[in-house]
Amino acid sequence: MKIKFGTGGWRGIMGKEFTFNALRLIVQAFSNILKKSYKGEKITIALDYDSRFFSNHYAYEAARLFTRNDIEVFFPSRDTPIPALSYKIIKNNLKGGMIITASNNPPLYNGVKLLSENGASLSENSLKEIEQEIERISEDFKFVHLYPKEELIKHKDFEEAYLNYLTREFDIKLLREQTPKIVVDPLYGSAREYIDKFFINNEIFVETIHNFRDPYFGGTLPIINKNNLKELSIKVITTKSDVGIAIDLDGDRFGVLDEKGKYISPNIIIPIIMEYLINSRGTRGKIAKSIASSTLVDRVAKNYNLEVIETPVGAKHISHLIVNEKVLFGVEQSAGFWYKPHLNEKDGIFGGLVVSELLAYYKKPLSILIKEFFKKYGKLISIERNFPITKTKLDKYERFCHINKERIADRKVLRVKREDGIKFILEDESWVLVRKSGNEPILRFYAEGKSKKEANFLLKSLIWEFHNV
Repeated sequence: MKIKFGTGGWRGIMGKEFTFNALRLIVQAFSNILKKSYKGEKITIALDYDSRFFSNHYAYEAARLFTRNDIEVFFPSRDTPIPALSYKIIKNNLKGGMIITASNNPPLYNGVKLLSENGASLSENSLKEIEQEIERISEDFKFVHLYPKEELIKHKDFEEAYLNYLTREFDIKLLREQTPKIVVDPLYGSAREYIDKFFINNEIFVETIHNFRDPYFGGTLPIINKNNLKELSIKVITTKSDVGIAIDLDGDRFGVLDEKGKYISPNIIIPIIMEYLINSRGTRGKIAKSIASSTLVDRVAKNYNLEVIETPVGAKHISHLIVNEKVLFGVEQSAGFWYKPHLNEKDGIFGGLVVSELLAYYKKPLSILIKEFFKKYGKLISIERNFPITKTKLDKYERFCHINKERIADRKVLRVKREDGIKFILEDESWVLVRKSGNEPILRFYAEGKSKKEANFLLKSLIWEFHNV
């Protein structure tokens, strides 16, 4: 089996693709690269895991193998969200990190995500180097149980320092004085007792649901979308709260519901957050956004004379720009948000807290703030539809990515982008995109228009064009 890192790491079904031996191969390859990069230096990394079934056991086995390579490991007392891992790496000047997580995949899956010394997702080039090292050692790699150097596993608290750091990042006085009524939902994941504890530690009232570990995620997927936040919506409505904030399984994505319990697309809430940070904190700099992110990002950027860099979908692409290209904001359509003055990695907890602060700052309902934002920048609605990959669909996809079209539906095609699938930029700034997921065997179809009706029309037209290629 070939191990290949996708847009969010490497993932597989436990006991099938994701096995102890596959994990050991990754650990050994990563160890070899670290020892080559920091030859003669002491190497310490941070190792983390999510709330999935058996993640703690996989993580501890990885820690033991790292120590056999004379690599010291900071190991948490419990599952920990990615942002806290990222902060631990930066604060302690570590050489990198690893987390055992399959993010939003079903409970049967697990996976590995690797971080650099900057606390960011490893770049594509670095991941390719590790893939090549895995391939080089895999044929002769045999696991021989040697006594690990257990003294090199340092049990550390990841929570307190990160929460203290967050407290310094926000206007606690404002939040106390103008507290919006908040409900949070960590979706049974690793952000439990993080985002809710932030409010409790700072004497800000909060209500929480699903704040306990459940490896089966309450019978749903640990993903941020409208269908998975129905209980949060009900709670917001019944408690007459101002906002609902959900954090995904490993803490790097967030979802927002307004005071009516309505789910707000990341393609809407993230540009609003971005503008708030530009105005309230004076942040100015380049913006990196994924190819599937809203044109609203470009409109905000244009208003403040900021440059936008469009990337393929995947944290590794944006994190690389955050670290190396003086990019201050990163935006992903799948509820991922980077803010360089905060961390080099996306942070769903931070994103949710910014929403709380901006509500306290503006003293207006979120639904009103969205209407005002649309009045200023124009309304755009993004939608997405996914299909399982079959051989027939994959063949069509390969052909479709090379076609040229003058029109999609009733719109003239102005430009075509092929960096990640194929994206048609249409007149009036609407667009459609089809791409292959980097982590799951599915094809993703996207469209953005001036209304939900228009976006649906464009999406159906794209799907029709695809099936008739």
